[in-house]
Amino acid sequence: VALTLKAGDQAAFLESERLRFANINVDAACAAIISSCWEAMSEAGLRLKGFDTPVIVASYPLPRSTAEGERAVAKIRVLRRVELAAEAAAEEEAAKAAASAVSNNSPNVRPPLGSAPPPSPLAALRHPQRRRRASVISLGLPSGGSGAGSVGSPGSELGSSFDMESQYSDDGEGVTKSSLLYSPFQLNTRNRQISQMHMLRHRIRATKRKFNAEARRVLKAKAAAISAIEERNERIAVILSELDEPGEVVTPALSAEEMPSSVLSVSDAEMGIERFVPPEEVAAAEAARAAEEARLLLERGDDSGERALEEMMYGKVEERTKDALQVSLERPEWMDKPTTELTEEEVRAVKEFEARVQEAQEEAQKYRRALETELKKLRVANAEERAGFDATLAELFNARLRTDMSVCEDELRIIKLASSLLQRSRGAGREAALVDELEGTRVAAADAAHELAEFEAILDAARGEYEAARAEEAALEREFKTSLA
Repeated sequence: VALTLKAGDQAAFLESERLRFANINVDAACAAIISSCWEAMSEAGLRLKGFDTPVIVASYPLPRSTAEGERAVAKIRVLRRVELAAEAAAEEEAAKAAASAVSNNSPNVRPPLGSAPPPSPLAALRHPQRRRRASVISLGLPSGGSGAGSVGSPGSELGSSFDMESQYSDDGEGVTKSSLLYSPFQLNTRNRQISQMHMLRHRIRATKRKFNAEARRVLKAKAAAISAIEERNERIAVILSELDEPGEVVTPALSAEEMPSSVLSVSDAEMGIERFVPPEEVAAAEAARAAEEARLLLERGDDSGERALEEMMYGKVEERTKDALQVSLERPEWMDKPTTELTEEEVRAVKEFEARVQEAQEEAQKYRRALETELKKLRVANAEERAGFDATLAELFNARLRTDMSVCEDELRIIKLASSLLQRSRGAGREAALVDELEGTRVAAADAAHELAEFEAILDAARGEYEAARAEEAALEREFKTSLA
């Protein structure tokens, strides 16, 4: 027996060690997943669901921004503010020069040499507040605004507007009155295009964060609505029990998709088996419960008044409300005797008893009608609560559509800028290749010209020799003919 027990203990130890190492592997995998998929996100995505509507609104999951990217955007904003200040100063100086020229009232007066010319109509395209129209025309958008700004706001129910005309600024949210974005007519250099892409990405992130804040506010409103409905449902359950009416009270709750952090924990309800509680935890829980009871007893002391009030509120009053719907006055047996056998006092007692029965029945009916009226009001209040939240969720859904439109417009601008940079890079590569080919062709042309000059010199020498040979041949021919004659 001792050997068998020892072998069993050894097998149990080996199995526990195997499970411990398996749990270590699982914990390591979970830690890696949490680090890469959860801690790497600055805002986790959630999906808001309605009570009685199939509408589902999802927020934007946002990864954490890198310090390098934040520094790059901050540097771009500073440089852009300096550039705008320089442009504003130049325009102010030009305006002053034009005003002084006009004040002279002389057509022959010319501005001093080196001064800035008066502002032209094209200056409106360079001004940060006047170039919006040009940007809209170049992208084929309505003239009412650039991007989602022309579609309005989600309404007062959702707080601040989602007007993402998004005059991108140097603040954290990216939405103010001053604009840092370049006009499409100013995107003529590679550095400006890259800066515009950085600012557009930052504006997209700010737009998503703004919508996520509204989504979290609506989620809090849903939690408050669920709490109010739960309180009413408790009263509805009490009323149904008093009326002895069958009915199931359903209380809504937040889903797992509306609580992203719930994926990191496992509740007891999700366990397929009963959780094993070690004896140490059981003893600790019992000790904590005993200590809490002792503390409450010390705090309460002589609680005879509280106990009387509790008994009145949860004992007698409850029984009285239940008995109010059931008239159960006990009728004495002597009242069942024939009327002829009753005395005058007994007849009066019978009439008084019947009057009390009638009064009790009327009170019961009155109390039942009051309970039914209260039940109807509670159900109507629950229905209004659910409908109100569904309407708010519908407005949030419309706001999500407008935000998607704004984000897609900015992403399209980024794609166009990236395409332009790619074409510029390819064009620069092609230009360098053509320049190299041109230089090679010029070198080949120079070599060919040198060879041509050498060939022409050889040809001239050969032509001279040929002419001399012909002249010599002609002379020999004449001399031969003379000798024959």
